[in-house]
Amino acid sequence: MLRIIGLVVAALMCSAAFAQNFGGTFTTTNQQGGTVTLKLTQDAASNVKGTLIGNNNTFQVDARATPQGLMGKITGVQGSLYLMAQYEGANLVVVLAEPMPDGQPNLNSARHLLFAKTGAAPAGKKPPPEKASGMDGQLTALLTRNAWCGFTYNKNSGTSTSERVVFMANGLVTQSSGAQTYNSGPAGSVAGQSANANQARWKVADGMLHLSQDGMNWAPQQLQVTQNSNGSPIIKSGGKEYMQCR
Repeated sequence: MLRIIGLVVAALMCSAAFAQNFGGTFTTTNQQGGTVTLKLTQDAASNVKGTLIGNNNTFQVDARATPQGLMGKITGVQGSLYLMAQYEGANLVVVLAEPMPDGQPNLNSARHLLFAKTGAAPAGKKPPPEKASGMDGQLTALLTRNAWCGFTYNKNSGTSTSERVVFMANGLVTQSSGAQTYNSGPAGSVAGQSANANQARWKVADGMLHLSQDGMNWAPQQLQVTQNSNGSPIIKSGGKEYMQCR
């Protein structure tokens, strides 16, 4: 499931060899029915500034446009959050994550918001995929039930990677990841940190998950669903395991 990283990153490398322009005004609706507005400006050096306004709060945006998407932070009177964003057509998928004590974004509790650019179709108004039945319906219900988290550790490189994958009812899947690397040498131990956010389209057909970057070319993903000792589902794909995020 989720070879989503390889699929999405490969597609991004082919279609976006340079940073995109994130300037503009974007809006979405919060759970209380209020409007949340994101206003961004981008300069020639790909620096992005702006504001995020909603729930009677205003956050200042300080980010940078990269080939992998928008990366930065939002800061308000209550503190700062990591911000990662990428386009989904005219819409903007925004990931907001709280910093953990070690300074890394907490991807397990990150919020995923879908903003519509002013003048485009409102975010969240895209018709959802038709409800499937039988095995396809069961797999769709399983994937959309909650977010899925995975963790891997490479003992050779000393890199640990955490992932959070969310399958949305509107046919969009988002993947956010964070990596920590520790290397030891003559100068002592050196730690490195990184974070990424990717997105693609998804659907279930013939009992299999299919992923696409453009909504036209689909790649089937081999999945195996098992249970742990507590009876909770585990999804295995591409040599990785994903469990329900806590």
